[in-house]
Amino acid sequence: MSDLRAEHAEGVARLKTDLTTARTFAAALESSVKDGFKLHNPVVATWLDEEAIKEADQRTEKARNYINHLHRVLWRVDEQHHVPEDAPEDVCRCGVAADECPTFRALDQVREKLYKWEREELERLKKGWQHNLPKEHPEVPKYDHSDWRRPA
Repeated sequence: MSDLRAEHAEGVARLKTDLTTARTFAAALESSVKDGFKLHNPVVATWLDEEAIKEADQRTEKARNYINHLHRVLWRVDEQHHVPEDAPEDVCRCGVAADECPTFRALDQVREKLYKWEREELERLKKGWQHNLPKEHPEVPKYDHSDWRRPA
């Protein structure tokens, strides 16, 4: 009986050792996965960092494109709803008093940022760089004679 107990105790000790080893291995594996394999493989860490940077760049580019698209749309709307410099009083280009034109009032909230965007894009246009102004912007035909510009 004592031999059986000793064998049993040895078996339990081996199982405890195996369990501890397995838990240590599982914890290391979990840590490795959680850390994106960065702690255990510098090649994978570099690759994961590069992939994260690529994804961030792609999201940033999509956001820039979307923002530029929205600016072009707002510029087109502003072309129809602003007070021209030679207009009598505060009359919107649509013919309604500026303070009564809902579109003029709505644009008033973003007009400063819109005009800043337009100035920056005009600078790019004048330097011959790729720009995001709408094709119908009055300055585009004066400076933009390229075929490489993406459609606005």
